[in-house]
Amino acid sequence: MFLNRKKLIFIFLFLFAVSLVPNVSLAVDARCWTEEECIKFRSETLGLPLDKAKEGFYDKDDAVDICGKDTETDKNMGFCLPSSATKTSITFGGKNDFLHMGDFIQYMYRYGTWIIAVLAVVMIIVAGVQWVLSAGSADKIKEAQKRISGAVLGLILALLSYMILNLLN
Repeated sequence: MFLNRKKLIFIFLFLFAVSLVPNVSLAVDARCWTEEECIKFRSETLGLPLDKAKEGFYDKDDAVDICGKDTETDKNMGFCLPSSATKTSITFGGKNDFLHMGDFIQYMYRYGTWIIAVLAVVMIIVAGVQWVLSAGSADKIKEAQKRISGAVLGLILALLSYMILNLLN
């Protein structure tokens, strides 16, 4: 009744080989909806009124590039957001309406990058003043140079991470 070692190895190798075979993908992306399907889903399933249900259909250029057009109606397809837009109680830079959580994170990261840039400029100015007031002391000049290079490196890292996240998004 028990499986011997050879059978276990065979089963393991078979399951491993099957896991390496790529899955057959469907012709249509599961994120893509027509506007009518999206409105119907959001109004029936989420219980949203029609005006709120219409807000959840995203058919901007990036969504249309991925989804294309509906073959039957020849209308643009787009993404159907699972919930309604979010309104935060705190205003972030004059904005408190966000389409979805990704929109909020992207906005906060952009806002944080600006704060880092301002802090880096302030640190460079402080290091410049430190350099000027060093009176030729080699130790104080090296300390100011370290502060400037640290601020520039931090700024470069923040900007590169922002560019990479925007590229992935």
